[in-house]
Parts: sequence; C-alpha cells; structure tokens
Amino acid sequence: MKSYQPRKHKKPVKAIREFCIECMGGYEGEGHAKRISECSSKDCSLFEFRLGNNPYHKQNLTDEQRKERADRIKLALSHDKRTEKVA
Repeated sequence: MKSYQPRKHKKPVKAIREFCIECMGGYEGEGHAKRISECSSKDCSLFEFRLGNNPYHKQNLTDEQRKERADRIKLALSHDKRTEKVA
C-alpha cells in the first residue's frame, strides 16, 4: 500500500491535523476522527489544534457583517471565471 503523501503547501492548522491523524494510527480503518477527538495526550502542545481549527481565532461578527460576507461569496460563486460561465 502506498503511504499517504501530504500536500506541500497547506495551512499550519491543517498540517497539525494531519500530524494528529498520523500520531493516532493514520487513516487505517475507520474511526480516525473519533480517535483524535478522544485523544488523551493533554500534555501535547498541539492538543488544542487537533481537530483542524484554531480555538483562539474567533470572529465576533454582527448580523449585518455576516449577510455582507454571504452576499460577497454568492456573487463570487455566480461569476466563476474558470468556466467563463455566469449563473
């Protein structure tokens, strides 16, 4: 079986997630997400980042800001430049 080959460029939090997957036995079998969520290595310096997100990066957005961001995303998705197609 070929070993898992990680991507070269990725966000640090995603790299930590991949490290945790390998630490807990890799992708072999099912349930790697459950094994990571039940990790008991609280002394590990990466423990808080094991689920693939930064627990210290919180955005407190107002309802207006959320709506504005959603509208920007919808507009960007409706003008997909890769296919030169407007929805």
